Amino acid sequence: MKNFNIFFIIFILCFSIKIYGLLIGGWSDMDTSSAKVKELAKKVLDKYNTEQKENNTLNKIIKAKQQVVAGMKYNITILISPSSKSASNCLNYLEATIFEQPWTKTENITIYKKPTENKPTSKKPTSKKTTTKKPKSKKPKSKKTTSKKTNSKKSTNKKS
Repeated sequence: MKNFNIFFIIFILCFSIKIYGLLIGGWSDMDTSSAKVKELAKKVLDKYNTEQKENNTLNKIIKAKQQVVAGMKYNITILISPSSKSASNCLNYLEATIFEQPWTKTENITIYKKPTENKPTSKKPTSKKTTTKKPKSKKPKSKKTTSKKTNSKKSTNKKS
């Protein structure tokens, strides 16, 4: 009977983790079509337009997450484009963190990733270029180290 009670408690805990999320205080995904996410996206876009003195429109909400802290913390990624017709094919990603604490009437919006002028399909090749540049910069460093060793050998030979 004792083993059954332990098994039952473990089963209930596992089941509740599945229903309510993995960790209390951990990040959980949000429905991008919810009213709250749309409200957050609008706030982020308004702040960005005000700071940059631009007029962008919201194209799509890519992803949204939330975390319970001393209040609520949201992380949102949106796709925006300039309102002008001449630049309408320019899509930009924008990521932001929003911290809300209703009982103190606090709301902080931090835009930590400025948009890049890439279409969603051209984002992957950009990351490949970055990874190929890193090894190239490492090779000259090792050559310099080798040349220093050669110079030290020459100076050692001169002393002998």
